[in-house]
Amino acid sequence: MDKEEYWAKLAQEALRQGNHQIVEMCYQRIKNFDRLSFLYLATGNTEKLTKMLKIAELRGDAMSRFHNSIFLGNVEERVRLLREVGQTPLAYMTAKTHGMHEVADEILENAGLTPEDVADLPTHGTLLVPPRPLMRVHDSNWPQLAVSRSYFEGAFTGDMEGVAPQAPLVANEAEPQADQWGMDDEFSIPALDHKGASLAVNNDALDVDGDGGWDLDADLTAELHAETGAIVAEDGGLAIPVAGQSEAEIWCQNSPLAADHVAAGAFESAMQLLNRQVGAVNFEPLKDQFLSIFQASRAILTGNEGMLSITLPVRRNPGEVDQRKALPVLIKNFQALIANELQEAYKATTSNKLTEACTLFRSILHSLLLTIVTQASEAEEALQLVGVCREYLLGLSIELSRREGQNDTSPAGVKRMLELAAYFTGAQLQPKHMIISLRTAMTACYKHRNLQSAQTFARRLLELAPPGQAATLARQIQQVAERNPRDEIQLDYDQYNAFVVCGISYTPIYRGSPSVQCPYCRAHFKPEFQGNLCTICDISQIGGSGTGMVSMA
Repeated sequence: MDKEEYWAKLAQEALRQGNHQIVEMCYQRIKNFDRLSFLYLATGNTEKLTKMLKIAELRGDAMSRFHNSIFLGNVEERVRLLREVGQTPLAYMTAKTHGMHEVADEILENAGLTPEDVADLPTHGTLLVPPRPLMRVHDSNWPQLAVSRSYFEGAFTGDMEGVAPQAPLVANEAEPQADQWGMDDEFSIPALDHKGASLAVNNDALDVDGDGGWDLDADLTAELHAETGAIVAEDGGLAIPVAGQSEAEIWCQNSPLAADHVAAGAFESAMQLLNRQVGAVNFEPLKDQFLSIFQASRAILTGNEGMLSITLPVRRNPGEVDQRKALPVLIKNFQALIANELQEAYKATTSNKLTEACTLFRSILHSLLLTIVTQASEAEEALQLVGVCREYLLGLSIELSRREGQNDTSPAGVKRMLELAAYFTGAQLQPKHMIISLRTAMTACYKHRNLQSAQTFARRLLELAPPGQAATLARQIQQVAERNPRDEIQLDYDQYNAFVVCGISYTPIYRGSPSVQCPYCRAHFKPEFQGNLCTICDISQIGGSGTGMVSMA
């Protein structure tokens, strides 16, 4: 382990954490004198910087001597060094600029020159020395608090064990200790405990002291502080003002909606809400939406140069004076989601861009989790839209799977291709898209002499009143099939027995057979896939529990 590269990595990590004492030790071990000098300069350790100057002189390192003399503001050493290395003009100008006239005259005399020979040199030089350190920060490291790794960090970095449990998640409680300011082991990070969750409107996910973020006594504490302050004021003592709540804390307390918690910056509590409502365990697809909602809920006002910008929270009810009703601005609009994203997804399906359509429908599912509606009718439409996206994603995924295997001409491959074409017709799509799926299945079955199945699909196609050419083809296939209504290949497809299609295996689950569902999109899966991530919404855990999507307070 005693290798230079390991000491360098240790120094880099210690520097990132503000542990400059470890950094100093590492630089000393690998003899990185340049970085060591700069470290002493940054921490104001002039005593050790002076030692570095002497070490550089013993090592015969002229450049290091020059740097250290600049860091120390030691002009005499700088002039002496420049004379030693033969930089006589620089030595003279340095001495002359800094008022060392006797040394400057001595340099001129040794060079055989007179002041008149250098009269044209600039005379407006300014003193350039480093400022004197006001604080001895090198005596202690930068203070740190031991913190637990949050569920937010684990979810977005993908560093979770499998998928999250069905139970909601909160962080461990951690009692603040006085020795955590630089006294604890700085490399220990408490493990995250996935237990418990809250839908309470007073939940502050970033507060891990006391009640673990439930703020059970927040109002009582404020009242006690006010009463205590009044008593002290009556006694003639100093009344300490009670700290107020930030706008973000008010938003979290006033709303049970995940989108409002995201706007407040309480990502962890937002994920807890989604986990409880729809069994969400994979938040990576929501990362960009989390960040965009958070940024859009604030206005930034730039100040004068050198001053911090002013952040102004934006409310959706700016005229409301009661803080208990204050809420962040609405970022996502449900009607715009239907008018824009949904229509784009329909258009991609019509244009046979199935992969693009799947991406759009899945994006709508993700957006619905963070879309707030203001009317009960819109809340019902949002639930219906989840079903629409589920049906399209399942149907298009089945069709993509069929296309991937259509080059397999073996009997098993042909049988599977025909089954997938039949399952595609079971997806509840818009009529114009149902026509496409039925034509696909009808044509495939007819080509492989499954005339009975082709006749069934032709009859269903005619019930939808397709365009002229499609209707003519369907009638012709019906006439041919009526003369010989039999299938050459027996399919695992029973049109008279209601079924749903498994979202992973793409096989039928007939009525009465056991199945598990995604708690968000309600897609069906076979029991052996319980605990896996839903392949339709890519958000929730198959077989997980959830109270249901909440889009209106």
